[in-house]
Amino acid sequence: MVLDPIRLGAARAYRSAASRPGQPPAERLARFVEEAGLAGVRVGDIAVRAGVLPSDVSTTIAAAGKGILSVGDVLVARRAIAAEVERLAQWWSPTTTSTRSTPPVATGAAGRGQCSRTRCSTCYSSTG
Repeated sequence: MVLDPIRLGAARAYRSAASRPGQPPAERLARFVEEAGLAGVRVGDIAVRAGVLPSDVSTTIAAAGKGILSVGDVLVARRAIAAEVERLAQWWSPTTTSTRSTPPVATGAAGRGQCSRTRCSTCYSSTG
């Protein structure tokens, strides 16, 4: 059983076949990154989360495979990025532009600000 001490939300025990006693740190890291989705896992947290020495972090990242991408100081699952790209591509496609009712950005002041900066045609109006 492996406990992830920094998992978003409450820490929980993993009991599946993917997380077994003696599991290599690279497999644990891959699972943590996959579960984090687009939020990813900070490189600085890997030593604690995967249970490796700080000097072994780069080796562990390399051993985790090509399913993990490094975006600045954060590791993100390639599948999470691909899924988000697909979602945004569908949202912006010409066939759905005329039928959509809400923008892909957050609602509220922050979302409105983003829409006005990008001139989102769904939200932005030159009158106000």
